[in-house]
Amino acid sequence: MNRLLIVFFVLLVSCSQRITPTFPSYYEKDPTVLTHPFQVLYADGVTNERTGEPIENKELLPECQKLKISEEGILIVAHHTGAFTEVRGVTAVYVSDILESVLTRIQKFESSDLSYRIDTDRLFIDSFEKNMLSVAVSCVPTNSIRLCLPNELDVPANFDEFCLNWFLRDTVQSGIYDVIIYNIFDEEIYKTTVSGNSARINFNDFRYDMGLYILEVRDAKDEDLNSNKVGIKESENTYYFPTLCIDDNAAYALETAYYTEQNFSHSRFYYETILNYYQLAADLSDHPFYDQMLENFRKRSGLE
Repeated sequence: MNRLLIVFFVLLVSCSQRITPTFPSYYEKDPTVLTHPFQVLYADGVTNERTGEPIENKELLPECQKLKISEEGILIVAHHTGAFTEVRGVTAVYVSDILESVLTRIQKFESSDLSYRIDTDRLFIDSFEKNMLSVAVSCVPTNSIRLCLPNELDVPANFDEFCLNWFLRDTVQSGIYDVIIYNIFDEEIYKTTVSGNSARINFNDFRYDMGLYILEVRDAKDEDLNSNKVGIKESENTYYFPTLCIDDNAAYALETAYYTEQNFSHSRFYYETILNYYQLAADLSDHPFYDQMLENFRKRSGLE
């Protein structure tokens, strides 16, 4: 507890000033993000309505462009922040409409002055490589519940809904879980009980001025079966973090898989969690693109 208090005190001091957002190494400076907010991850049966030319993979899409999508067509794009989305089953759509829906769901803030774009090239690597990323994480093998998040997690200061997903270790559990939020004085300020392994949390139910929290997930019927504790700080310095429940959306699962892969240690223990997300994306869609993304990850991580 003392360690968490010290961490939060440092975080509180650091966020007392306005800080320019910093970006992980897999973001690159790109001034075109303001006019071309999306990069195509995959396109099939999608054309530029004005010219009739097919939309190509890795192409940047201008906000003003109108796209034509065939009945069986599919478009999967990455917003420059790192948010993925899939579009299919429409005749025509403006890129600006896709942008509006993405900005609504990720509740972006002051994005007009951010000129960085996520590098999605890693998704397409299909041969083994040594992952040199190293991020301190609090997810350890002794926890019954795998809540693989950084020890101190920054989240955007003005978002409301946070979605928490977790994976279970090989322990008999009830399937019913308590998600508990504490303030920095270790006082419980929020608790919800859910079935399954995800929960929607609305920060407006417990938000307070300091914006510093401690998160824990426990088996509702056995407190000894629990997750690691994670410190959460609301911060204007945060650029992006996936905060939505995956539900039945393969693009969201892929988004979380890619984010987790980029931010977590090279340990095979963490790879197991990342693999779960890639597998989930493949399971949620009938499109072979997601199967290929799963296969690529398995190859570059040395799991095959």
